[in-house]
This record gives sequence, C-alpha cells and structure tokens, in this order.
Amino acid sequence: MDNRTIIFSEIHAHPDELHKEIMLKIAEYVFQNHHVLELGIADLKDILKPDYADTDIFICMQKLCMLVPPLLELRYEFMHSEDDYEELSQEEIIHVTSKKNIINPRSGESLNYDSYKNSVFLFFKINRSPE
Repeated sequence: MDNRTIIFSEIHAHPDELHKEIMLKIAEYVFQNHHVLELGIADLKDILKPDYADTDIFICMQKLCMLVPPLLELRYEFMHSEDDYEELSQEEIIHVTSKKNIINPRSGESLNYDSYKNSVFLFFKINRSPE
C-alpha cells in the first residue's frame, strides 16, 4: 500500500467525526497540491476557513504528525524579517524553551523572551516521501 492509502485509511478509522473531517480536509489539500512543501497557520486557516476552533485544528495537526507514516512534521523557524525565515534545529528549540532566550542564528545576538516570542514560529513540513 502506498503512503496516501495508508494515511487516508488511518484518518477514516478515527473515532472523532469532527477531527476526522478536519484531518481529511488537510490531507486532501496536501495530496492535491504536490508543490506545497509546508503549511503555516495562515495556510491552515485558508484551507479550513473559519469553520473550526483553533484547539480542534491544533489537535488534528498533532494527530497528522503522529500517523504512521506521518503526513506532517512539526518544525520551527526564526523570522529575521517578513520575507526571511530560517529553520531552527531541535537543539535550538530545546534551548529556547528551557532558557527563555534565543541566539539569533545570523548575528549571534541573544534575544530575551519578549523578543523571541515574536521571532519564532511553528510550521508543518509535509512528508513527501514516496506517495
């Protein structure tokens, strides 16, 4: 069985109808748009419109990350400017959450909590291993 079939089978087997509906919409979008490599919060809101609560959306995103094979992978990025982002490693995220500061990956400048909370964003990388 290919990944697409396995993923849709796992989603269809999900017991919560609302979460199943949300996950199906996201999975359908991903498989219909092969050029899309990642999803951000704004993308999710466009895909799902204002039909669902944020908590339900985030629970479903977690579930899509935990499928075998996973459809999505949670990642983080540092925003240098509006059009300039840099992906952060797991080690950098662990440091950020435990120390409440981050080192700007380019300048080496240490940013405090108020600065980094406005500079670090999550996104979901799409698993494009053989579909």
